[in-house]
Amino acid sequence: MMMKSLFLLLFLLLLCGCFKNGDNFSTLNDYARTFDSIRKVQLKSRDFLTLAEARELALANNPTLLAAANSIHSAQYSYYRSLSAWSPEISASWEVGNTLSQGNDLRHPPPGIFERENRFSTSGTLSMTWLLFNGLARELDILVAKLEYDRSIAAAEDVKRLLLRAVVYVWCDIHLATEEISIFQADEAFQNAALRQAQEQFKAGHISYAAVLNFKVLSAKARSRIELAKYHRQTAVNALAALLGYNAKEFPADIKLEAVTSPRMELHHPLEYYLEQAIRHRPDLRSEKLQFEKSIREKQSAYAGFMPEFHLFADFDFAAEASRYREHGIVTSHYNTPQFAYGIVGKWNIFRGFDSWNELRRKKALEKVAFRGLNKKYLDVTVEVNDALEHCRNTLIQISIFREMALWVQEQRNLIYSEYLNGRETIARVNQAQSELVEAQSSLVLWVIQSRKAFAQFQAALGTDTVIKNERQE
Repeated sequence: MMMKSLFLLLFLLLLCGCFKNGDNFSTLNDYARTFDSIRKVQLKSRDFLTLAEARELALANNPTLLAAANSIHSAQYSYYRSLSAWSPEISASWEVGNTLSQGNDLRHPPPGIFERENRFSTSGTLSMTWLLFNGLARELDILVAKLEYDRSIAAAEDVKRLLLRAVVYVWCDIHLATEEISIFQADEAFQNAALRQAQEQFKAGHISYAAVLNFKVLSAKARSRIELAKYHRQTAVNALAALLGYNAKEFPADIKLEAVTSPRMELHHPLEYYLEQAIRHRPDLRSEKLQFEKSIREKQSAYAGFMPEFHLFADFDFAAEASRYREHGIVTSHYNTPQFAYGIVGKWNIFRGFDSWNELRRKKALEKVAFRGLNKKYLDVTVEVNDALEHCRNTLIQISIFREMALWVQEQRNLIYSEYLNGRETIARVNQAQSELVEAQSSLVLWVIQSRKAFAQFQAALGTDTVIKNERQE
């Protein structure tokens, strides 16, 4: 009665929520209290960050990568668990009981029926079973678990590949926004200087007020672009902080970053060479290949449903009983019965509604699905490598073009503005020249940074950086 009351009390406490079932994530404080307390690798400096350090921090703190690493452990333990199929299964059981019986209105009772009986009994069993053969399903299940373990490693490597690419992408976005701020600030300074010049000429009566308004409008546009570039930089900083495993409060928004480097890439090999590199090193392609091999083993394991199973068994039983009963007098008796049995048990499923046959057909269909998935991933890899290669080549060409163009439009803008001040050019031509200068400078910065992105894209597409030379500062 006491135990029943205790169990009832524990059940009621559980229903009332007195026992905490994990973390209660319902408010901002709940999330902050849980995740802000997680130990992380901290920044070496809150003033300056290099790309190499950012990569190390991402590999150490990024929750997606850490979850992938935990998935490796899960698959590893599943593989170890599958190896237990080779070991015997040993179990033990024990039973203790007492039986009280009372006979009423006994008149010529049959043998074994007593007026009163008190029987105390104990029994224990030690059993061992060992699978000898089940159509090689045991062996194939172990191979499937090993392949799944290898797939988890490939999946974690792919998360790392994409994470490092994402860090470079966000890094470049921050630098692009920073350079745009400088370009637009220079544009604003030019427009303000032209505005002051126009105001003086308007006061002297040499030009109309429309010229003054023109430079006011263009100065306002430059300020708008500055604020937009600041917004883009802040969002990129927030994205970088998340990739490194920090929240907005933990990562300084005004931290200075190492300058973007333009890669020196030797792209003299044919496309087939780079495809070979990708096929050898791409972890996502290896994962799909392992999935296909796993589906083959699972199909082979389905054939075991048509085979018999054989088990070796051994049982040791020990039972003891003590009885006290009354018939014509009080009689007591006791005995024990040890027993040992062993042998081999065979089982063969002859018919169960075509269960084994349909399971085999299901596994064959899954094998075809895995084969098509491998085919699709192969096509994706070839497209990504081809796109990344062309992107790298295009960025190098664009950098060469806009580097020269930026010098030309700078000189052109200066000449046109000088002639405008001397009355030989129109204000529309000045606006056009300044717009072309801003566009050329922005394009040059964009393509220099795009070359670094293309480098990261090419590395990720190949799964290796062995074909790319060291970086150099532009």
